Amino acid sequence: MKQWHQNLIGSIVVDIIGACVILWAYTIEIPGAYRTFFGIPYAANPEYRVAFLQMLALFFVGILILGVSLGILLNTYTIYKLEKKLASEKASLPPLP
Repeated sequence: MKQWHQNLIGSIVVDIIGACVILWAYTIEIPGAYRTFFGIPYAANPEYRVAFLQMLALFFVGILILGVSLGILLNTYTIYKLEKKLASEKASLPPLP
């Protein structure tokens, strides 16, 4: 298996993982920012901050993973072009005596 095949497969897998992490961030249920008594807020809800920070952390980790996988994908394209260029140069060279 060529190097760019391995990079392409790895990049696709990491893309899927990054997308799943981003979607996972949107499944967290964020409660109200304030606790209420008959609709009147009386205290800040500490669960709101925890849930919100969990959502932000998952979202940014997903973006980071997607960025890394896009870098791998660009690297894969460069390797593919270089291997293609080397193969065409080898084919055009006359055989050695």
